[in-house]
Amino acid sequence: MKIVSSELMSDIDRQAIESFDIPGVLLMENAGIKCWAYINDHISADGPANKNIVIVAGSGNNGGDVLVIARQAWISGFRTMKIVLIGDKGNDMVSLHRKICKNYGIPILIYGKDDNKISSTIRSSGIIIDGITGTGLRGVLRGAAASIVSLINSSSAVRISIDIPSGLGEDFKPEYPVIKADITLTIGLPKTVLYYPAMRSSAGKIVVLSIGFPPSLLEDPVGAGDLYTYKDLFLPDIPDWAYKGTRGHTAVFAGSEGTVGAAVLSASAAGRARSGLVTLYCDSEVYKIAAPQ
Repeated sequence: MKIVSSELMSDIDRQAIESFDIPGVLLMENAGIKCWAYINDHISADGPANKNIVIVAGSGNNGGDVLVIARQAWISGFRTMKIVLIGDKGNDMVSLHRKICKNYGIPILIYGKDDNKISSTIRSSGIIIDGITGTGLRGVLRGAAASIVSLINSSSAVRISIDIPSGLGEDFKPEYPVIKADITLTIGLPKTVLYYPAMRSSAGKIVVLSIGFPPSLLEDPVGAGDLYTYKDLFLPDIPDWAYKGTRGHTAVFAGSEGTVGAAVLSASAAGRARSGLVTLYCDSEVYKIAAPQ
């Protein structure tokens, strides 16, 4: 599977709108529908009576995605759900979805106005869906967004981030506030920022969802990398008739005086990777220590 930077994914989104005439509001609708389908199938199986869902929506496109989720959840019968809004109205698409949710009668709380209710709502929630910020974040979260991230992280609810945990960005630092997601439902293609060592623990389980981008934009975008999982690298079974002479011969040139460990580890790793024969080439000083091992 291809893996892309946040900037490249934004460019793919732009091309879908400008070159393929796919309205942005349609992509947003598809994203929300696909995300809710996953949540409903995998997380909400106990039924609406047992799940207090809180949707936290910022003013960017990520907020629009989760507002579509809110509407889908409401249609599915989840009447214990509430929406928490952060920031100004946002662009036309986000403003539209805010109005739709209000017209549906979904309870809406506004951060900075209903703070006491928001605190108690989050504490009693079973599922929190995070749409505060998306891949366009630059720098550190501040103000209301940072405060509610801390509140969400203190909750015992299942935390689900849409596309990317709020607070993550290409310039993220470990001390920055960030949602500690149990699940990240990322859209289109996986983002490199989700896999950096300092950020990986914030993403939880990463699930990639397709929302209808043209296949030609996703198959091999310029500047994309390749993401390999355990399934991609899984080694086939060894035939019953195999022996060391049929399973390859690995030559390892490693180690020097003071770095014998490199030689031992490299040769051992080659053997554990199922090479039939391994030959370690090393100098006499290394040999004296490595041979007994």
